[in-house]
Amino acid sequence: ADDATRQAAQKKAAETLAGIKEGADFAEMAEAHSDCPSSKMGGKLGTFGRGRMVPPFEAAAFALKPGEISGVVETEFGYHIILCEERTEAVERSFEESKQRLSEVLVQQKLDEKVQALIGDARQAAKIEILVPEL
Repeated sequence: ADDATRQAAQKKAAETLAGIKEGADFAEMAEAHSDCPSSKMGGKLGTFGRGRMVPPFEAAAFALKPGEISGVVETEFGYHIILCEERTEAVERSFEESKQRLSEVLVQQKLDEKVQALIGDARQAAKIEILVPEL
């Protein structure tokens, strides 16, 4: 985006953060001011682990304690305000547990690929006739 657009977005994010710090509800502010698809859910992204978000967002998010709100965080996707609702400690899984979970994921991926291939084949083989005359 050009400088004017970026500055306007940064100003909007700073004003939103100020409103939250003055007591406005985070979810309501996200719904009203965010361009992110998560705005429809009050800005909730759900839980995520390290390596799932872009580095500046991740660094800010993992620096927060439950109940804390970040400052305005800039990423290549825009400006963000992060509310940490809770933290869950990492769980170390056994080799067998990891092997089982990975096997399930791989089987599901192969199944999805086969279903998509079948749908593609069906579309190619389909003969579609328009029964309603054009008006």
